[in-house]
Amino acid sequence: MSEEREFALQPFATEARELGLSLGGRLERQGDQLRIDYQLDGDLDSVVMPAAAPEGPKRCNELWEHTCFELFLAAEGAEPYWEVNLAPNGHWNLYRLEGYRQGLQPVPDREALPFTVRHGAGELELALELRLPQELAMACRARPLQLGVTSVIEQQGGALSYWALAHSGLEADFHRREDFLLRLEP
Repeated sequence: MSEEREFALQPFATEARELGLSLGGRLERQGDQLRIDYQLDGDLDSVVMPAAAPEGPKRCNELWEHTCFELFLAAEGAEPYWEVNLAPNGHWNLYRLEGYRQGLQPVPDREALPFTVRHGAGELELALELRLPQELAMACRARPLQLGVTSVIEQQGGALSYWALAHSGLEADFHRREDFLLRLEP
């Protein structure tokens, strides 16, 4: 059985709404497999894309300091959660956290994350096929998978805008569980 959801992300600050960008996509879950497709449309000349690395895609830290597509995953009602970071140049990371911003550790069982990037005139598409981490997959067999879909967009000049399904705090904070608004049933 497969469950699919579309999403639209909103920028945190009202000034960011005037960037001439829109960001959305869709999620699909089939058992322990998750697919997410992001689509960034609009004035992409205003967006700083991380440069391709000569050594190719690799696991990197602090991708969120530049243009980065992110996904937060948790079993509903459980403390631990996972954070996926995907840069348009192919760099990636997958972390597990014990609780709100606590115990950030790279998930050791991954050599790579299989995602593709397509950059065209006025659009950037990023698609990820993710096998859920084993602990999360087991927990989500009995309870819903809770998701927060987010992105950091770097503008020419270095300003960052923060995009999410919702921003319930006074500052942009992707780790707030109340903003993990999407739920996919077991």
